[in-house]
Order: sequence, then C-alpha cells, then structure tokens
Amino acid sequence: MADRHENDIANYFPNLRKTSASGAKDEKGDLQPISSKEEQLFLFECKSTQKESFSITQKLWEEVAQIAGVRSHKMIPALAIRFYGPTQVKTKWGGYIELDPRDLDIEEDLVVIRKSDLLELIERAK
Repeated sequence: MADRHENDIANYFPNLRKTSASGAKDEKGDLQPISSKEEQLFLFECKSTQKESFSITQKLWEEVAQIAGVRSHKMIPALAIRFYGPTQVKTKWGGYIELDPRDLDIEEDLVVIRKSDLLELIERAK
C-alpha cells in the first residue's frame, strides 16, 4: 500500500523522486524534489491506512518540517495521507473476496501543509 501511494504522489508531482531508504529508522521524507531550481518545493511524507482515522502527531510534523528546512529554505513540508478501502469486500451472492493490496479502492487522498504555506501559494497564484 505504501509503495502504491508514494508512486501515485510522485506521478502527480513530476518534479519529485522517491527517497532511497525513506522507511529506514529516523529517515522522513518519502518524496523530495529532483531539483532545487523550482520556485516552490515540497517534501512529502506519505502515510496510508485502512483504518477509519489517522492521527497526526506534533512529533511527526516537526520531523518532516525540520528535514524540509534543512534541505532548502524554499521547501514546504507536506503530509500525504491516503485512506484505503477494506481488504475484504462482500460479493452480491453473500460471500467475501480478498482484494490484492494493489487493487484496494482509494477512499480519500489528503495533503496537509501549514496554513502560512497555503496562503503563500495562493498569493503567488494571483
């Protein structure tokens, strides 16, 4: 599920590449810019779940924001959060089938950024 999510985000934002060993201990930032020549850069930490909720902790946010700040003063920290549908689905004849994780429905895709970063992006777009 995580690889699918990271690949999808990388496809939505073509200036991003997957960070090698991003799943390693203490390494945040699943996707980062290929080049720092862009006007606005995003550092994405991707999280996905099949649960009904996902908690964003202050510690997680601070880790992503700190890494973004170290890499570039232009970089915006962002959390990409994906809610996947259930692994088992009920068939019309009453049984259940198990879905391959690559085939799970995407119920919601969210991106979390700071309000100040959003306001700056809106202002630049004017």
